[in-house]
Amino acid sequence: MLDKKTNELIEALTRNLSHEVKNPLTTIKGYAQLIELKSTDEFALKAVGIMNEQIEAIEQQFDSIYSVFQADSKPQVEFDLLSLINASIEGVESNLNIEFASEVSELQLLCDKSKIVRLLDIFLTGLNFEYFDGLQVKMSCTASQIKIAYENITLPEDESLMLFLPFSSKTLFKEGTSFYEIYHICFIEKFELIVENSPFLTFTISLK
Repeated sequence: MLDKKTNELIEALTRNLSHEVKNPLTTIKGYAQLIELKSTDEFALKAVGIMNEQIEAIEQQFDSIYSVFQADSKPQVEFDLLSLINASIEGVESNLNIEFASEVSELQLLCDKSKIVRLLDIFLTGLNFEYFDGLQVKMSCTASQIKIAYENITLPEDESLMLFLPFSSKTLFKEGTSFYEIYHICFIEKFELIVENSPFLTFTISLK
């Protein structure tokens, strides 16, 4: 698990790297555009196309984690978390098998609702479904915590050790920043996050 100091270091490093990398990328893109305008050589134009694709891929990677830091904070509002969870489950379009059980009939929560919507979206729609056919997700809720368990999934030991570092794992989620974004949202909202990798991958979020 990351602590506050590590989180601050990751943010500072990302901002510095983004600045240092994007400046030369801008120069490369400029020269690539000149080649496209002035060259008729088929090989050169094909090479420029590949260069532009790779430049865009690098920029998207930085933008994906940068957006985590820059996500606007919305005013805190009170809402029923159970209703939000049920709505999120109903909105899942894949063949994901989701079981949800709650010990309480409603759970009022005061926080940035948009971040909770994003958190649920990552857990329920950000998965690499093609790698986990027939995946079963078990969600449960008490008066003070949410638990999300992915049955029959465990992460490789080398990935579980660096679980929340950006781009350290793409085994489970489509985006390499998803684990980090889960951590960052819990950090901002002051939720306690516990991750277990045995007998299968389980996230427990303590709300109070």
